[in-house]
Amino acid sequence: MVADQFGTSTLHPVAVCPAPCGSFTFGPVCAVVADQFGTSTLHPVAVCPAPCGSFTFGPSRGVYETPAGHILYVAHTDLELFCLDKEVYRLVEMYRNRLADYVYNGFWFSPEGNYVRKCIALAEENVTGVVKLELYKGQVTVLGRSSNFSTYNEDLVSMDKHSTFSPQDATGFINIQAIRLKEYRRLQDTINKHS
Repeated sequence: MVADQFGTSTLHPVAVCPAPCGSFTFGPVCAVVADQFGTSTLHPVAVCPAPCGSFTFGPSRGVYETPAGHILYVAHTDLELFCLDKEVYRLVEMYRNRLADYVYNGFWFSPEGNYVRKCIALAEENVTGVVKLELYKGQVTVLGRSSNFSTYNEDLVSMDKHSTFSPQDATGFINIQAIRLKEYRRLQDTINKHS
């Protein structure tokens, strides 16, 4: 197998074995890095040339090769979607992007960096569980997940089981949400009349 042009720790996807290297169940973070790093280098993941804008030196170009980090990211993001409320997840996603900027620009110990880290840590308190992944030719695929803190409720979303939710319950919600959309449409019609 020939080493990839981007680095010697990963192999080009074409040179890798034609079949998936297996499925792995990920639990504690330390087990992922220690036990799965060798496999992640055989199936190159997260190898991408990426342009980046440095805070002090302007744009530059670099290659980021972090297969184990990418595997952890995919597994953790999947658990977040499974364990967090939808709106909390949206906030965590926003804060995570802000924190990445702060870290990249050297503001880890700034007041805003400290605040964002605490917000993320508070949201992440119950993000724990097991994610089953498959690594194959540069891709990380989630095969399944489980958690004691999942926000998914099979009884609530099932079409086969009766729950306390009735389709008539949604009428008020739909009408309330429609007010904003009707007002937007009215404003657009007014603008179009004056154009």
